Amino acid sequence: MEKISCSIAKDLLPLYIEGILSEETAQVVELHLQTCENCKKDFEIMRQDFVFPSAPKIQEENEKILKELKHQLKIKRILTAVVAAVSIKAGIIVSVFTIVYIGIALWLYFSRKRGILAGLIAFSSAYDQSRQNLLEEMLMPYAVTDGSGHLLWMNREFTAILEEDKNSYKNITAVFPEITKEMLATGGEVVSIHSCLGDRKFRIDLKQVMVDSLDAAVTAGGLEGQGSSVTAVYLLDETQTLKYMQQINDQKLVAGLIYLDNYDEALESVEEVRRSLLTALIDRKISKYISGMNGIVKKIEKDKYFFAIKQQYMARIQEERFSILEDVKTVNIGNDMAVTLSIGIGMGGDSYSQNYEYARTSIDMALGRGGDQAVVKDSDKIQYYGGKAQQMEKTTRVKARVKAHALRELMENKDRLLIMGHRLADIDSFGAAVGIYRIAMSMKSASGCSYITHIIFAASIAEPPPNAMMTSGAKARISSAPRFAQARVGSGSTSEKI
Repeated sequence: MEKISCSIAKDLLPLYIEGILSEETAQVVELHLQTCENCKKDFEIMRQDFVFPSAPKIQEENEKILKELKHQLKIKRILTAVVAAVSIKAGIIVSVFTIVYIGIALWLYFSRKRGILAGLIAFSSAYDQSRQNLLEEMLMPYAVTDGSGHLLWMNREFTAILEEDKNSYKNITAVFPEITKEMLATGGEVVSIHSCLGDRKFRIDLKQVMVDSLDAAVTAGGLEGQGSSVTAVYLLDETQTLKYMQQINDQKLVAGLIYLDNYDEALESVEEVRRSLLTALIDRKISKYISGMNGIVKKIEKDKYFFAIKQQYMARIQEERFSILEDVKTVNIGNDMAVTLSIGIGMGGDSYSQNYEYARTSIDMALGRGGDQAVVKDSDKIQYYGGKAQQMEKTTRVKARVKAHALRELMENKDRLLIMGHRLADIDSFGAAVGIYRIAMSMKSASGCSYITHIIFAASIAEPPPNAMMTSGAKARISSAPRFAQARVGSGSTSEKI
């Protein structure tokens, strides 16, 4: 856990005592207090909340002292009466001593009372002044508003942020439009809001406090008659923190895969002596594109590439909509078919390996959708780019494996599977439905999946489940909703779109 200096800890102590620090920051302060005796002493002094004795309490103490005096006088009178009964002279002597005792007791009572009150008043005044100076000179920007947002008092740091005289701003909602009057009534809870002022970004913490518990602050800040509560406003400058967080995100690794969709077909369309030139031109296009983003690229197979770039370049290539998709099509040395490629990118994962798995999932989805496009998987978010080329697709074992893998993932992640053909089902549609059904049952017995599988005919399609996503078309389609999969098959084929 990150350590803090004593100066920062002392600035945070007032907020820590009031309980408005975040859990993580409070843990940092507690860790510092465990290791620093000076700050711990300051903390003990700050959290001592002096309460000026109220009038009823002082009256109670007075009555207690008077009651004790009356009890002592009663004992003296009884003693004097007993002595007088034995000897009048002795009784007179005891009476004189009793009167002297009463005089001394009364003198001590009134003199001590004045001294105690004077000391309490002096201490209360010094305590209030020190607390006012602490708030005024605190490095944390701090202000107090009434229920409508009018700025009643602010310390020097808060005034410096506004860059104007404190009287120039009448309402906190005019300074930070994100704050509304309803937010000021927090009910004692801390409400955090993010806002900007000029080129600086702030986190604003609001906490409603009852005035009765802030007598000294109310008196020092001139808040009399402002209602039963005020709202404390704390500003935390997040400009540098957000800047560093953005820099950290920009430096994160983005993993990517590039597959040539029609490598074999393109090579077959040119003379054999020129095939190496075609391959070299494609390699050069891809290497130049990745090198322009200070990335690295490695050819892992004859038609497959792996690359890694920093996340800061993702916004640019997404804005350009992956210009390499169109640029590679310009490679022409007499080949009848334009070269196309698919790109899969993974980012936002917890580790490098997870980003690579995201990239593999993305390239599978790009190939399953017909190729000539880029798919970006950012954690749970998926974006598609390209896919506009009109070309003849050739079903290969790789593409069939990709589609089968995607279909299997959809089926494994759902708890209910409905297999539907087109509305006027024929033998091909029914046969394809039976094939999908047998695949599902085989997966269920092999992996122990618990999903329910049904084949649905036209008569049952009229009223689909509320969370089902209906599809149409002669070819088979896969649509998915949370924990639900629906397969539509036809013309003897299985999955065409995912």
